[in-house]
Amino acid sequence: MNESPETAAQTEDECNYFGGCPICHKTDGYVNVRSSHWFVCDAHRVRWCIGANLFSSWKDETEGEQQANWAKIQEYRDVTPAHLQCDESVACNTTTSVCELSF
Repeated sequence: MNESPETAAQTEDECNYFGGCPICHKTDGYVNVRSSHWFVCDAHRVRWCIGANLFSSWKDETEGEQQANWAKIQEYRDVTPAHLQCDESVACNTTTSVCELSF
């Protein structure tokens, strides 16, 4: 799990940026599956992809670490995150079309 001190003590602005669990409005950070970045709520077993190759952290993970990430979230339900706010000048993409879904 990629959890910086900022993610652990999340502000509402950060939650609004990447979205939060639609049930509790929180996140447990994100995991990488190949180059895709998945935010998760472990308590509610949900996930949402925010894109691919946005953070370089996936390049530093071994294939084994990424397989473990996938094993953890593969049964999680895909959701549209709560608090997802987009700038009016930018189209909001809440689909997983750019995200890899398996190993």
